[in-house]
Amino acid sequence: LGMNSNFDYKLEEAEYIDSLTIKNHEEFVELAYSSNPMWKIASNAKNVFEFKIDEANSDYYPRFGLFGGYTGLYNSYEYGIVTPTNKNQWHVGVGMELSIFNGFRTTNKVNEEKIKLLQLEEKINELRNGIDILAYKATLEVNSGYKKLVEMQKLEAIAKKNKRIVENAYNNDLAETQDFLEANIYESFILSQLYSAEYNYLVALVDLENIVGKASRKW
Repeated sequence: LGMNSNFDYKLEEAEYIDSLTIKNHEEFVELAYSSNPMWKIASNAKNVFEFKIDEANSDYYPRFGLFGGYTGLYNSYEYGIVTPTNKNQWHVGVGMELSIFNGFRTTNKVNEEKIKLLQLEEKINELRNGIDILAYKATLEVNSGYKKLVEMQKLEAIAKKNKRIVENAYNNDLAETQDFLEANIYESFILSQLYSAEYNYLVALVDLENIVGKASRKW
């Protein structure tokens, strides 16, 4: 992948379909990232590796802990080793753990976690470029589909107008039957191309919506 993600995202608007509510490149990319499940997994994994680096670095510092407890002995005997003095016992203390001889081990552990983080960041960068390329490709398909749709709408208007002219001429014995049939066939052909263009445009919009996860439509 390895492409610069500084693409220019600009969506054309159809007459009956609103443009996606995207104002600029940054918003477009942010929507694409936030709606991609792999991006969320990668972001969470990065947080985990950063935490592991902090955890490994903690071995350089001493650990302190407080502990305490209570012991109570109860029985039905009046005599024995249990006396009122040692029948109830409390104990409280402070503990410290300091690693002295594993400095190289801690250093290597920290470096290992940093390498894992760098490897993950490379994969995240590849994923980032991949998402951006998919979004850019989908945008091109939407714009191309829209231009084709507008072109076919213009041809449809021409075909209908031509059909009306030929029909009027035919009804007034100014046109041949062949001209009448050709006008109807041409209109049917243009309509089929128009429906195909509408379908392809809607499919392109759906694909784009799957990438950015947000669209506004009128149908």
